[in-house]
Amino acid sequence: MADADGAAWAPFTPVEADWARKHGLGPAAARAWALEGLRVCDAVRADTLGLSPADVREWTRAYFAPSDAVDAAEAGISLDTAVAWRDAGFILPDAALLIRDRWTLPEATAARYAGLATAAGPGRRG
Repeated sequence: MADADGAAWAPFTPVEADWARKHGLGPAAARAWALEGLRVCDAVRADTLGLSPADVREWTRAYFAPSDAVDAAEAGISLDTAVAWRDAGFILPDAALLIRDRWTLPEATAARYAGLATAAGPGRRG
């Protein structure tokens, strides 16, 4: 990377700068996404999905990681849906897999707790 180009990409690593350039993400946009907490690889995905920094901020205000906003957008999961699954005890990656496999939240919750009461057996602690 030439010195002038390297300065434009500070503080990103050469690998990050190369990845961003290959995917059409310039240094200013990469920095804007970084300020929202996204690494270059997630910023490229966010940009491709048509997300804005404001979209990511909405998710972080709801106490999700910035990358969760990108993962949810990729999976077609709304913030309200993600909150409902999280409130039921599921982290977003697990919820996304279950939703993709067509589980409903009540089904997934019931399946998670099925057999717990009897798993230890009579007189035994689980």
